[in-house]
Amino acid sequence: MTALRRVRRATLRILIDGRGLPRWTRLQRGLALVTLAAACWATLGVLARLAFAYGVEPQSVILWRTILAGGIGAAALAFSGQLRWRELRRAARYAVPIGLAVAMNHSTYFQAVAELGAAVAVAVFYVYPALAVVVAWVLLKERCSLAKLFATGLAVVGCAAVSGVGGHEAAVSADGVVWALVSAGSYVAYVFGAKRAVRVVNPLVFLVGTLVAAVPWLLLAARLAGETLLPPPGGPAWIPIALLAILPTLLGYWLFARALRLLDASTAAIASSVEPVLAVLLALAVLGESATALQFAGMVAVFAATLLLRIAAARSSASG
Repeated sequence: MTALRRVRRATLRILIDGRGLPRWTRLQRGLALVTLAAACWATLGVLARLAFAYGVEPQSVILWRTILAGGIGAAALAFSGQLRWRELRRAARYAVPIGLAVAMNHSTYFQAVAELGAAVAVAVFYVYPALAVVVAWVLLKERCSLAKLFATGLAVVGCAAVSGVGGHEAAVSADGVVWALVSAGSYVAYVFGAKRAVRVVNPLVFLVGTLVAAVPWLLLAARLAGETLLPPPGGPAWIPIALLAILPTLLGYWLFARALRLLDASTAAIASSVEPVLAVLLALAVLGESATALQFAGMVAVFAATLLLRIAAARSSASG
């Protein structure tokens, strides 16, 4: 029992409180957490494709990965001794409305992919760093420096290039563009809502509450899409869904919530645009796909945007 308590304490120090990690600056640590979150999110396309290959419908994939992620997160909280009613009740004030934003983001993004294809959908969705900068400037009065504006532009253009837009002619559905913009807007709402919540709530408790709150909305979305709500057929189909629950859903969002404690919301949003870059690299390594010169140029632009944020923040810290 003593050994189990030690493991639980170590888990609490590292996963919940962040103690025991390298003593980086807030910016370095925050950007590292965002990059790790983006690496988790980059697995979404490959894992979703595997789930679809087993005959699982898109909205059902979203629903079951959310249910699994919430259950695994609750188990982690119970193991670390953090599953307390008072904390859950406090998190519910934020998680219930933000759960709607998460459900809307996931559902409309998959709909945009169906209408536009993955490349164009990613390009339209990744206007969200620019939306985040505008919202932070207008509503939260965050400082909007020239470096941040330039980094935003680099990130948006780079994501469009990475997605392959401009490298070929493509029919663009107006409905698909609307779905992608709704997905981007709902994600911005999540980012700013989460930024506010994690100041006072344990990030993992907040995440579990958000996932639980998203389930009813995802059930409604699946029914509206005319999809069945039956569990995936056969054991093998659960493997990619379980990985979707653990990597891009639970781990990715938890890392991003941790980063929001260290970075302002707009900086975190810009830095997270490294996700499509990592997704392309993963597709190259795992699926054997090829990349164009345009995509490689987009990767350079996105990494340059993140580097610019680092340099600008370092100069600001030195001058302050």
